[in-house]
Amino acid sequence: MNLKKKAMIMDIKSNNLIKSLGQVYQNPNVKQDADLSKLLEECVRPLMNNNDDKVYFEVIDKLSNGISKYYSSRRQTAPQEFMDLYDQVKKDVPKKSADGKRLRREFEATGLVAIGI
Repeated sequence: MNLKKKAMIMDIKSNNLIKSLGQVYQNPNVKQDADLSKLLEECVRPLMNNNDDKVYFEVIDKLSNGISKYYSSRRQTAPQEFMDLYDQVKKDVPKKSADGKRLRREFEATGLVAIGI
């Protein structure tokens, strides 16, 4: 894949993630939860006006970890919008990367993988 096409795909992925983060943030239950609101804000900020691949992967790493920690600390419950967001970003975690392997271990440990999320 040429660099221009790859950059265009990353732009689309970043923009889609920004839109998804904004939609999740509109949920009144999410707005009222300080932990969830903070996680969303911390993830959307680096993406704004920055379509760098590295930034995107750092954000999905942070978001995936944050959702996993929230889920496990809340007796394995989270708003459905967050679980959908998790499904959206987990597809982009590189399977062969160290972060990908670490995330998969964390997801298995918290039960997210076991329940098919």
